[in-house]
Amino acid sequence: MAKITYNTLLIIIFLNTIILPIWSFDNIEQAISQAENENSPDSTLAHLYEQGYDKFKVSDPVKAIKYLKQLSEISSKRDDLNDKYHKYVRIGQLYHQLGMSHLALEFLFEASGYFLKVADETSLAWLYSDIGNVYFALQQYDVAGPYYQEGLKSMQNLQDKYGQSVMHNNIALCQLSTGKIDESFQNLEISLKLREEIGDIYAIYHSKFLLAKNYTLTGNHEKGFELYNEIWTQYTDDNILPEEAKMLRSSAGLALFGYYRHIGELDKAEKYLNDAIELIRNVGDTYTLGSALAQKAQFYVEQDKNQEALDIFTDIFDYAIQHGFTGNAHFYANWLVRLNFREKNMDEVEKYYDIYTNLTDSLITQRSSENLVKLHSIVQNHIKEVENYHLKEKQLYSQRLLIISIISLLIIILLIILNYLKDKRNLEKIRKLANASSEGIVVHDRGAIIDYNNQFKRMFRNPNKSLTISNLLDLSTEDDKEQIEKLLFSNEKTELETKLISAQHGLIDVKISSRPYIYHKKEVRVAVIQDTTKINQYISSIIKVQKELKILNATKDRLFSIIAHDLKNPFNAIIGFTNLMKDAWQDIPPEEMDEMISMINESSISAHTLLENLLDWARIQTDQFSFEPTAFALNHVIDEIMILLSASIKLKQIEVDVNCEDDLYIYADNRMLSTIIRNLLTNAIKFTHIKGIIKIYAGENDTSTKLTIEDNGIGMTQSYIDNIFNIDFVKSNSGTSDEKGTGLGLVLCKELIEYHQGTIDIESVLDTGSKITITFPKENIKPK
Repeated sequence: MAKITYNTLLIIIFLNTIILPIWSFDNIEQAISQAENENSPDSTLAHLYEQGYDKFKVSDPVKAIKYLKQLSEISSKRDDLNDKYHKYVRIGQLYHQLGMSHLALEFLFEASGYFLKVADETSLAWLYSDIGNVYFALQQYDVAGPYYQEGLKSMQNLQDKYGQSVMHNNIALCQLSTGKIDESFQNLEISLKLREEIGDIYAIYHSKFLLAKNYTLTGNHEKGFELYNEIWTQYTDDNILPEEAKMLRSSAGLALFGYYRHIGELDKAEKYLNDAIELIRNVGDTYTLGSALAQKAQFYVEQDKNQEALDIFTDIFDYAIQHGFTGNAHFYANWLVRLNFREKNMDEVEKYYDIYTNLTDSLITQRSSENLVKLHSIVQNHIKEVENYHLKEKQLYSQRLLIISIISLLIIILLIILNYLKDKRNLEKIRKLANASSEGIVVHDRGAIIDYNNQFKRMFRNPNKSLTISNLLDLSTEDDKEQIEKLLFSNEKTELETKLISAQHGLIDVKISSRPYIYHKKEVRVAVIQDTTKINQYISSIIKVQKELKILNATKDRLFSIIAHDLKNPFNAIIGFTNLMKDAWQDIPPEEMDEMISMINESSISAHTLLENLLDWARIQTDQFSFEPTAFALNHVIDEIMILLSASIKLKQIEVDVNCEDDLYIYADNRMLSTIIRNLLTNAIKFTHIKGIIKIYAGENDTSTKLTIEDNGIGMTQSYIDNIFNIDFVKSNSGTSDEKGTGLGLVLCKELIEYHQGTIDIESVLDTGSKITITFPKENIKPK
């Protein structure tokens, strides 16, 4: 066998490390395309899609999501729902990585519904963590925290120590974000102890990394430095480390970069930064690599290495756009605008500012007023430098006027004109940038308006499109004028969220950023005004929906409780008696048989009444209740209900006194009104003693029709009346003859009465009786 030379070995290593990985990336996409075109079997496609996901999950999450969706479709065809929804979890995680929270939650919630159905507690436990992570990234810590707590309970049930440690870490981060420092450290220590019991070195150092982060955020930089340094020095051979360990070490390196940068040792800081970036390159995590390179570019900016920073931001911006990292591209575009200003590349400024604006709109994010103020200030400082330069030139030319001829004087004048035109063009470019802003920009002197952009005019002009105000204080309300005046008159950089008066839109929510400013050589101030009305309304609507969802969820739980407790009782009685009658009907005496039949009848009526009430209540909650009000005689409805309940009235020997004129009409939905009167009269019979008295009387005035049902039964306490219409308070009470019920009837009555914009009033004295009055508004419709 021929000997392999040293140069040949180098070539082989090069091919294996450089050429072959590149070929495999291209090859997998080509293989997938070819397999799709040839209608290959699903098993072949699934294998290729899984390879595509593995290749691109770090370097190009958008492609990875595409392959996961195709895999989930194949799982659906195979009826392999477990595999399909595990793919949904991975899709949600990748969308979260890309900052697309809405899409992440959509896939994660759909997966959680399936795993709840099949009672897969392990998958659910990790799903709770994923969902909590999305809400944590949205800074909704009050929503993220409960998901982490549920995940912890599940992990404890499963006796999964590693899972418990992850949940303790997540809970700790939530607590830190809400100012619960001591509780945060306690949870991190619990997590570290669990991981030491497991003996997983990576997990142990991951917990130490989080502890270091906690120490740094709470001001203990020295303790944080010790832990970061321990993590960095623990791993030395990068070739044998798993990807997760390399990324953890790179994170520690970035933290050490920040520490040395903080204490001013810039050479050490740059070394740790470069080493961390190299680790990230080895892993191939392009998303994290872009963020790390952005830190390097900002580090160069601090050292006035603007061109080096500009080169880095240009490269990572192009890559972010190409791979769909929209949030990162938005951040990089902002820096490209600022750096090109410093290098006086005005065409590039316009190009990247347009891109920055479009990315802002696509993300529907809050524009940074501070960045715009800085941008505008940089432009004006540049103008001042140009003006100073030309002032010196002009002075020089004035001195030469003493020794030059008329021709030289004309040449100087011509040069001045050309320079003036150049300055004017620069000013026009700056004004164009200001007018492209979606925020109002106004130059003012202690509130007096000097200049403004188009957006400010659009925000505060009169309907005839003219701007008539001359002072910013004219836009403030009396309540806010003092603090706005303080902001406008300050000599420092200030910010304020308040309300201003818009001639077009009335009172609007705004965020005002104001700072010192040089305008035509005069020290004034510039204010950036951002309309936050829609953002605040959106946040309010989300909070309102969350509250409504909590109420609906509690109502649903209560309703199921009523169904589970009260609906099964009558059916238990029916089943019990019918089984007894079926097995021993010949041995049952006639009088006992009659009693059983009566009880079966009562239980059936009770169950039927409850079902009717539940169905009516459910239709109201889902807006599926048909509401068709007409004018009709009230006594007809009362007579129908009296016939329906006549057996119950006779059984308790109750005297019912009805006083309702034949010509008394009511404007209502006939079926709803029957349900209301039936429930109210059923309650009166139920809670009236044997041989008691019930009075029903009705009347009217110019605006309404009233119906009252009064009994001399057991009555109610005031505290019971105060909660009687609360679905959470609803409970079953037995009648004077041990009649059963649910308490849902009065809740249903109130909802039906409110459909008619009517009212219900209850008066009651314990052991004396109750009087319930319902009032319906009149309509100017004569009965047919």
